[in-house]
Amino acid sequence: MRTGTRGMNHHFEVCPKFPLECPNLCGKMELARDELSNHIMEECTEATESCSYQSIGCSFQGSKTNLSNHLEKNIEDHLQLACEVIDDQKAELERQAERIRLQDEAIVQLNDTVVKIKALFDEQVKLREKQDNAITKLNDQLKEHKKNYSKLEKETKAKLEELEKRNKDINNNISNNNEEELIRYPGLNGYGEQIWKISSFGKRISRIRTGRSEDPICSEPFYTSAFGYKISCWAYLNGRGKELGQSLSIYACVMSGEYDAVLKWPIKPRYTFILLDQNPDVEKRKDLVRVRKVHDFKRDDVRRKGIDRPKRDERAIIVGFDDFVSLEKLEAGNYLAEDSLYIRILVDITDT
Repeated sequence: MRTGTRGMNHHFEVCPKFPLECPNLCGKMELARDELSNHIMEECTEATESCSYQSIGCSFQGSKTNLSNHLEKNIEDHLQLACEVIDDQKAELERQAERIRLQDEAIVQLNDTVVKIKALFDEQVKLREKQDNAITKLNDQLKEHKKNYSKLEKETKAKLEELEKRNKDINNNISNNNEEELIRYPGLNGYGEQIWKISSFGKRISRIRTGRSEDPICSEPFYTSAFGYKISCWAYLNGRGKELGQSLSIYACVMSGEYDAVLKWPIKPRYTFILLDQNPDVEKRKDLVRVRKVHDFKRDDVRRKGIDRPKRDERAIIVGFDDFVSLEKLEAGNYLAEDSLYIRILVDITDT
């Protein structure tokens, strides 16, 4: 019996059709357990409900009857709450609109920045292309320069060999003419040489003859050695003095140099002027050689034992030939080629 009573009590606790009284005391006494929830939600007049304006701030809770009365009596309050919510939402919308406006401005600025960066990038790409092209061009030029240098080196070597041979021939020529032998003293200050190229000869002499240019022309100065005497050469292409219009006149001049203070003075230089033959056949070349030696001389009624140390305000003493070579011989032979001529000058001041 006890077991049966306990089982019946359990059945009453869970049976869906067991009659129950509404917990809200609305007067409904016998409601099936499975209908109780629906009754409370839909029918019970005493069930507690929240105000429908709870979401906008109303905190009222009560039965359906009280809730209905509440809604009727608090319309203005609910409208006030709604207005406040609307104002808050309006303010929030304005804030959002301002944020959107700022974001739009930022987007515009970012777009401008992107455009500028793209333009800068494109410019850098073009600059890089130019640099690459320039580097390629420079590399090509470098290759060409190396090629030309190699060619020039070979030509220079051949030219030096030719000049060495010509130097030997000149020395032999001087000896054969019973001239004093030209001796080169290595390491001393008294011997020097220069090859002077005079280009555009025809144009130069034409300008001189028409008065558009003046004689003489001067060579680049050179030293007889690293610390020796400073020498310059003068050339009157259309002649000088009695040889005006007839010959090419040439002279050498001792100039004021950097090392004059430690050199020996006076000096009696010996100048050898050589007009180089440019005949393509080396074996047929015959250079024109003329030598002038400075001896004692008289200047300004003063007897001088050679050339004294030059002074900057003193007239230069030039030594050479008015009739070095006739213009007719110069133009008829092989001394003038491609409108250029070469004059080699040897200076010997060892016998002073």
